[in-house]
Amino acid sequence: MALAMILPGQDQDNDRDMEKGLERGGVGQVAEVEVKARVPSVAAAEDAIRRAGGAFVREALQEDVYLRHPCRDLVVRDEALRLRREGDAGFLTFKGRREGGDAKTREEQEVGLEVAGFDQALAIFERLGFSPAAKIVKRRREFRVGGAEVVIDAVDGLGIFIEVEVKARTGTGKSKGKGARQEMEAGIGISAGTAPLALDEARRELFSITDRLGIGRERLLTDSYLELLASRSSDSRAER
Repeated sequence: MALAMILPGQDQDNDRDMEKGLERGGVGQVAEVEVKARVPSVAAAEDAIRRAGGAFVREALQEDVYLRHPCRDLVVRDEALRLRREGDAGFLTFKGRREGGDAKTREEQEVGLEVAGFDQALAIFERLGFSPAAKIVKRRREFRVGGAEVVIDAVDGLGIFIEVEVKARTGTGKSKGKGARQEMEAGIGISAGTAPLALDEARRELFSITDRLGIGRERLLTDSYLELLASRSSDSRAER
């Protein structure tokens, strides 16, 4: 997957290219449909997942660095560019604008990086004018429940959350290949339920899983960890 730099004055052209890509089904093939909720403890969340028939997949320490574009306000555009370090592996992820509704739905494009590629990628982005905007560190325990990925995240500075995510198709064309995350899951033998669903079906599956987990709709959050951290920082400054 090629990365294109957006130069001043090219924003509108890029938007038109994105819209054409969505119509062709060549861009925005996969979207994440997700919600999260605060939980009192990792043990309580694991009990709920096991009662719902969940299967443990893996555990990982994740360090996420969100990048600030030199000439494109990603916050205003409701987009994000993230570098993730996970053990010896790294991932570069673009997240598009969110749709409205009771679940967070947004385009996600992700590529895997070679061993030690995280630091190299960050250095390249910094040379191009990008800069780190925020860092999120979390210990993640991942499970599979039905057609959903369910994770328990212990997030530094925020607390413990359970997050439910279902992949959805947003384009009309055929996928040209598996993303880095799907390839990794296939490599460890997780195949059932990983294929993206139609958007409406993905939303139904999402809320079916949250119901099985015993999470009331009033507890569900669509904010990202980055937004929750920013909100907490603002509250802390206000209290001073």
